[in-house]
Amino acid sequence: MILQIIVSGITMGCIYAMVGFGFALVFNSSQIMNFAQGEFLMLGAMMHYTGTVVLKLPFVVSLLLSLLTISLVAILIEALAINPLRRKGASIVMMVCSFISFSIIFKNLAEIVWGKYPLVIQGFFSQEIFNIGNSSIQSQSVAVIGAAVVSMVLLWYFFSRTMYGMALVASAFNPRMAHLCGVNVRGMIITSFILSGASSALAGVVVGPISFVSSFIGFDLGIKGFCAAAIGGMGSPVGAVLGGLLLGILEAVLGVYISTAYSTIMAFIILLVVLYVRPQGILGVSSR
Repeated sequence: MILQIIVSGITMGCIYAMVGFGFALVFNSSQIMNFAQGEFLMLGAMMHYTGTVVLKLPFVVSLLLSLLTISLVAILIEALAINPLRRKGASIVMMVCSFISFSIIFKNLAEIVWGKYPLVIQGFFSQEIFNIGNSSIQSQSVAVIGAAVVSMVLLWYFFSRTMYGMALVASAFNPRMAHLCGVNVRGMIITSFILSGASSALAGVVVGPISFVSSFIGFDLGIKGFCAAAIGGMGSPVGAVLGGLLLGILEAVLGVYISTAYSTIMAFIILLVVLYVRPQGILGVSSR
């Protein structure tokens, strides 16, 4: 029973971590919260549904199609919501409002294209559940955790072992100095949007078989991803991953004794407790 709860918590924690990672990346590069991040997940899930169920494409082709499409959507948002407003000297509040507007637009477009009713995606494995002792583990949980681990390892390698990744980190840390050193800061911002879109799209692809796909999942999972990023320390991608795992496990444990119906409320309570103890988040840096 305990193992089942922990695995369930880690599974959802990985989803929150991938969305939170996207929040942290965009915040790092632009100092703005992308409140359309949850819709990246929703659109990624919808595209995967279209690829596998409607078009009958192989899984890998559908996955790549989802990642590519949402990456292009992320570039579009940066080009329409961030760059023009920044060049005109718009406030951060106005740019956040632009993100929220895109979020509403994407949700309504999804309802028009795919409808309002939940859609089902076939699981990655033929065996839905396997037993370990007295615990029943969803086989799809293995796919979710595996996808999260592989993606995070690849991103770690990109940021710490490639020149382009290190340039992105440098531009996020000190944009002015990076620009003086010849780094294309605008290009780094676009790259952060691409990676944030791909990360959330991957979360959407793997969340479909363990839940359902609808135009409404973006809001709920986007909020959880935001909480994960804030718990870990806004601007810290590693902190977002830790925040997501912590949030997922605590939600699973509290859900046993309270109710999973209050998971969103519990997410904010956990966030408030963490911020009360450590206002900058687990791995965040104090502004003072």
